[in-house]
Amino acid sequence: MRVTRRWVVDSIEEGVAAVHEEGAGLVRVPAWILPPGTREGDVLAVEQSAGADGASSLRIAIDRAATEDA
Repeated sequence: MRVTRRWVVDSIEEGVAAVHEEGAGLVRVPAWILPPGTREGDVLAVEQSAGADGASSLRIAIDRAATEDA
């Protein structure tokens, strides 16, 4: 099963990123999980996949086109 979300980076301070997630409001995540070079204002495409083994993985990518549009 895959779930896709969109995050907009509000701030990155002291190793913590505050991101606006569609439908969930402001969420705080460790900055180390973000792609290298992520900056405030970037739009991120976040895909969560759940495997049959019970593991979960995230793919987080900067959406350059959406960032430029925002």
